[in-house]
Amino acid sequence: VSTQSTGRTHRVCAQLVDNSDGQCRELSWNDDNQSFWQITGQERWNWKTRICEPPNPGDSWCICMWATENLITKVGCDNVHINCAATDIPYLLRSVSDGGWDLSTARECIKRKCPEPDTRPEPQLNPTPNKSAVLNGVHTHDSL
Repeated sequence: VSTQSTGRTHRVCAQLVDNSDGQCRELSWNDDNQSFWQITGQERWNWKTRICEPPNPGDSWCICMWATENLITKVGCDNVHINCAATDIPYLLRSVSDGGWDLSTARECIKRKCPEPDTRPEPQLNPTPNKSAVLNGVHTHDSL
């Protein structure tokens, strides 16, 4: 996620629709089967067609960190749909507040839903011998 394209607050990518079969169905975000737009009071500005249609059809939209906090507070962490791969997780985890909202609930939820991959390489316990080797500057290949 680029700072230039998202600004300081639009750092969380939320999956708002299921567009897997080209139907562009709004996802349910709570036990009452309400969509993101219903919960946030933005039904009259529903932009799902902009998400689903060409030139870049998809299922997600970057939303404000404060809106993420508000949504999680309203519907619970289990009900939010976060596109972890497109969310600026390190930025959110470093942020204390946004738009006057304390982001502690959002940070905890994102940590749970989007665990950062361990970037350290796994130690190789029993390495497989390399069939190609360099012996005195000459490449050799073991024939089996």
